[in-house]
Amino acid sequence: MNALDQQLIKNAQFYGVVSQSVRLLKNGEVIYQGTHGRAQIQLSVDATPAHIYRQYSVAKLFTSVVLMQQVERGEIDLDRSIVEYLPNLPQHWSNITLKHCLNHTSGLPEYITPELIEKPFPKNKQEIFKTLHDKPMQFKTGDTT
Repeated sequence: MNALDQQLIKNAQFYGVVSQSVRLLKNGEVIYQGTHGRAQIQLSVDATPAHIYRQYSVAKLFTSVVLMQQVERGEIDLDRSIVEYLPNLPQHWSNITLKHCLNHTSGLPEYITPELIEKPFPKNKQEIFKTLHDKPMQFKTGDTT
């Protein structure tokens, strides 16, 4: 058992992780693939690389890296409005910048709410934005408290 397999076991024990699946690529080649735990506890189904996991906050890391790479190339300006980059957003969000989004100071309405969880998740970002259009902001844009 290699160190990465051992780390999956440690994660499960320390964080109470039920299921994990990790694939590492280098130059498009798989250099490690491992799973640990149960995909379905009640039915005793082991996790496999074929199981699909929700991304949740992990996607924030990748999004931030790609966004900052575009900033470095001068393709994106963090101080510009999100509406300039996504013109189908509600116009009353035009004071929100990309920097606000990265710093979690946008005040945008919460999109994962109890009532939304009970329904099928919106199929695309346009549907998500549509559900949020008339919802009140969580706080004033730029507020850090």
